[in-house]
Amino acid sequence: MASGLYTDALERLRLLSACDIQSSTLVRVGGPNDGGYVMVDDIYSSTTPVAYSIGINRDVTWDVDVARRGVDVFMYDHTISALPTSHPRFHFRRQGLTGTASRADMRTLEQMVQDNGHCDVPRMLLKIDVEGAEWDALLHTPSDLLARFSQIVIEFHGLIPTTHDSDANMVSLVLEKLLVTHRPVHVHGNTYGPSLILPGIVLPWGAEVTYASRAVYGERFVTSSRYFPTHVDASNRRDRCDMILGDLGRSICDAVKPHRDSLSEPRS
Repeated sequence: MASGLYTDALERLRLLSACDIQSSTLVRVGGPNDGGYVMVDDIYSSTTPVAYSIGINRDVTWDVDVARRGVDVFMYDHTISALPTSHPRFHFRRQGLTGTASRADMRTLEQMVQDNGHCDVPRMLLKIDVEGAEWDALLHTPSDLLARFSQIVIEFHGLIPTTHDSDANMVSLVLEKLLVTHRPVHVHGNTYGPSLILPGIVLPWGAEVTYASRAVYGERFVTSSRYFPTHVDASNRRDRCDMILGDLGRSICDAVKPHRDSLSEPRS
């Protein structure tokens, strides 16, 4: 069972392996700790028509930074009655994200985009932090819709596999699905959650992952030479050191190969 856990963790890291984009700079968008995300510095009002921010709670630092760049931000959260602050470019609806809408206060990503008349808009931005609902929502989102987002930042929850992981297949399916239209360009372990440490690898329970569009950046993708966390990262919790993930750019399989022959029962 333990060796199965190791294999599952290794596979999830492989699907999250980051790459670099030639002639691009990564910057922090949003707050200095939780609520901030590392993104490609390619967000301009002339090229990025709109942004979708799903899962707000009380933190709108990402939304403010995007709005300051001249981009209208369409914001969704069914757990709050109003935004903590206002901005002329904010458009808020008290609705949550779901894979198959069944309530008035829940919408699929496709329905959100349709509601706003953005079905044919290219190069949008998408930020999702919905406490675990991301898996079902993304599984049911058409890939041609995802392809319309030049960058997607997602807070993944529940990345560590368990012996009773009923959603294990869904996690893999979603991570594989995203690779059809995008590539991960940044991965940051969320320090509000634990991490699984096995020989040669560290897998966080929660991670903020930035995806860049294959259609927009594909010809410029190269193997990453970065060591995570990077200089633009910061711990989500101010009272904890940042999570060390190491070199996610090289082949994960090559990174852990020396450990495999001698590994029988890896432990968390």
